[in-house]
This record gives sequence, structure tokens and C-alpha cells, in this order.
Amino acid sequence: MPELPIRSFEPQDREAVIALHWELNRHEQTVSGDRALEREDAEACLADDEKQMASRGGVALVALIDGAVAGYVCCVLTNGGPFLRAELRRQAYVTTLVVGEPYRGRRVAAALLGEAERYARGQGVAALGVGVLAGNAGAERLYQRFGFAPHAVEMVKRLR
Repeated sequence: MPELPIRSFEPQDREAVIALHWELNRHEQTVSGDRALEREDAEACLADDEKQMASRGGVALVALIDGAVAGYVCCVLTNGGPFLRAELRRQAYVTTLVVGEPYRGRRVAAALLGEAERYARGQGVAALGVGVLAGNAGAERLYQRFGFAPHAVEMVKRLR
């Protein structure tokens, strides 16, 4: 398989990446039942990625297939809490990873994760993290194949 072109997110990618966020929200709705499903919600998701990168540092990348945006990843720099040893506090976190449905099964997610990891290593961070919704078995398998391992369990109690 030829190398998958991956480059930095650019202004002309905005509509395609919003569409990917929207697709991700609709998919995650089937898993969690709590996702906001309007286009403006997807716009807000991209705006949040941009805000986090602006305040913390990070990178947003797109993968291209036949010139079309096939996938998107956003990776931001973070600082772990004071409970971590000092040398382990500087980390990176994948806030968003999404591949458009027509492009799944073509190693797009793995290529984007590889680039996020390359970025994180270049920043000299101690770890790369990612979150996955409980019940999203496909995403969990992908991350485990890529070398991620469970680290913490986040629990939620719905109050209304």
C-alpha cells in the first residue's frame, strides 16, 4: 500500500474536519447516548481542539486519500498533576481521532496515531494518552494494537 499523505490541518480543511467531528459525535451517540448531534456542535468540537492547541501547544493533522480528507487527529500537550513524579508530568494527549466511514479499514487511524506519537516524542514528553468511551470496543482494540494500555478508569454517575 502506498504511503498515506499526512499534513498539518489547514484552513481549507475546516469543512471536512467539521464533517468528521459530526460523524464522530453521531457514532459516539450510539455508544454513550449523550452526544450533541447538531452541526454547530461539531463546529464547537473543532473550536475546542483549536483552543486547546493555542493554550497548551499541540498539533492537528489530516490524512488524505485521493486528495480528500480521510481522517483527522488532534494531539495537545498536557501537564500531569503534582501526584506524578516531576519527570513524568509533561505528556501529550490525543483529544480527537476520527476516520471517515468510507476510509475505514485502510490504516488511516494507525497512520494518524503514528504521526501523533512522532510529534509527542519530538516534544520530549513522558507519555501519550488517549480516551475511549466505555463500550466503544473497536476504538479500544485499535488503541491496544497501537500499544496503549488501560491506565485509569473514569466513572460517571448520571444525576439527571
